[in-house]
Amino acid sequence: MYVVHRTGSIVRYVYGPADAFFPNRVSFSPDGHFLTAVYWHRLIVVNLTTLEVREPIHTLADVQSTDWSPDGRSILYSLFYSGNPATTLDSLGLFVLDVATGTSRPLRWGPDPVLSRHPRWSPDGRLIAMNELVIPDQALSIMNSDGTGHRFVIPPKNLKLYSRIDWYLRDGGARILFWNATPPPRIGPYLINPDGSGLIPFWHSMGPEGFLSPTGEEYVRAGLDPSTRLGVLYVGRVDDLTDLALRQITKYEPPAPTPAIRQGEARDVAVQERGSPTNQ
Repeated sequence: MYVVHRTGSIVRYVYGPADAFFPNRVSFSPDGHFLTAVYWHRLIVVNLTTLEVREPIHTLADVQSTDWSPDGRSILYSLFYSGNPATTLDSLGLFVLDVATGTSRPLRWGPDPVLSRHPRWSPDGRLIAMNELVIPDQALSIMNSDGTGHRFVIPPKNLKLYSRIDWYLRDGGARILFWNATPPPRIGPYLINPDGSGLIPFWHSMGPEGFLSPTGEEYVRAGLDPSTRLGVLYVGRVDDLTDLALRQITKYEPPAPTPAIRQGEARDVAVQERGSPTNQ
């Protein structure tokens, strides 16, 4: 896992091993000194200065998401059933981890666990937006950070799937950005007000892996390198409707050949030359 500066000028290795699936659900602490992520359904915290890795919780359930609170004091995470028969119902749902004490408390608006794979703090830390599993359906929901005041932004609907919840903070207000995975309306990113009004498509092409900067001024999306056709990251300005300011911040560079690699390549060339018709 690597951390790249928003300009692409600095790329740092911070954690490994990694693959196409893990780590995921990465969230930075507000001071930028730590990050939390899900690695093989476990919650990890990485110190970006020392690269020390901690697992602050131990559970029989699967960790599905993490999000660091805006004040830096808490980490929001969700737990789902892993198949272990010893798992109890009270160990599932949304939880808040106190970073200083290491203790966790559940967040509930009723007797049952709140199940969400993409819960996100609002920029001021007062609200939590989420794609909530309301069995057998799914809803876009919001509640206060203490679990009170739960309400549906988009009520439960059959065969509706939402993901990549985020907050868009501009013009003095915060709106919810979410990825709609099942039409109608069309598949893609949308913005909606916390009260359920003002549903509009987000005006940039951004896949479910995209996200916004904390200020709401920039966004990140994946794309293809025009020369290698390999997957890379781009950063653009949210208010640039033309995407003229879109800039590529990562690229793939094959590792520099070592002496052993050079020797191996030389042997391969020699074998090919000995076996060619012109040398028979």
